[in-house]
Amino acid sequence: MNQTIFLWKVDQATNLLSPVDLPNEIKTLDDVAVALPQGGYTTFRVYPPAKVLNLDAHFSRLEETAKLLNQSVTLDKQLLRHCLREIIAQSPFQNVRIRISIDLATPSQTIYIGLEEVNLPSVENYIEGVDLVTHIGVRNNPKAKATEFIQHAQRIKKEARNHNKVFHEILLVDPDGYIYEGLSSNFYAIKKDTLWTANDGVLSGTTRTILLSLVQQASIPLVLEPVNIKDIPQVTEAFITSVSRGVLPVRRIEHYVIGPGIPGPITLKISDLYKSYIAQAIEDI
Repeated sequence: MNQTIFLWKVDQATNLLSPVDLPNEIKTLDDVAVALPQGGYTTFRVYPPAKVLNLDAHFSRLEETAKLLNQSVTLDKQLLRHCLREIIAQSPFQNVRIRISIDLATPSQTIYIGLEEVNLPSVENYIEGVDLVTHIGVRNNPKAKATEFIQHAQRIKKEARNHNKVFHEILLVDPDGYIYEGLSSNFYAIKKDTLWTANDGVLSGTTRTILLSLVQQASIPLVLEPVNIKDIPQVTEAFITSVSRGVLPVRRIEHYVIGPGIPGPITLKISDLYKSYIAQAIEDI
């Protein structure tokens, strides 16, 4: 079995979990997504030793994705939890990322569980913020977490690198200049002490759902609309969120420096709220 990426197949009918041999060129979970039949997926971080956040929400999103792709899927959640415990117990890594995928291209609806070492942002990324670039184009079926989009995202990143762009994440921008989300994250901007983030036309990330609830509880002003790229000079803070990143400050978008170029007070407050929530809410698989 490959030493950096691991994959198992789950048979819900027989309750069997079996390893899948991968060719050496498969180095990441995204490579696996390209190799497997197209379908739906959900990805999450495992906190040592074997704790997760909102696992049932990930299961529900996988079923919802299947529905949005015109298929009906009912997951055996207890079986999947059992398989996850077995897989994590075999992991050579302390911090891991898991992706559950389901084949929706064939009648089998085979479930695959992939594991890799989680690639977390550095401490400096959280202190200094990260740099983002943009791409004109948005998701065709934004609420569905479809593996087809992973293949599309890989092409976008390859194109950006071919143009010698250096970036942590790529933001999807519509033809009118409105910023919707990142390829693997949700995006937020702060103008005049108000948090702005797109609501329609974006993936409903599990981290995003938690964060918006925390923002409302903290009475931070919120507008569920995207900001326009032309308004970035008026943006004083920005950040992205995902399961692996948590709340990650943004320093620059293309050539625009955000505010003073360091994480701002509202971003830091939201980050602290999210960290506190994680500490209380992570659960055993």
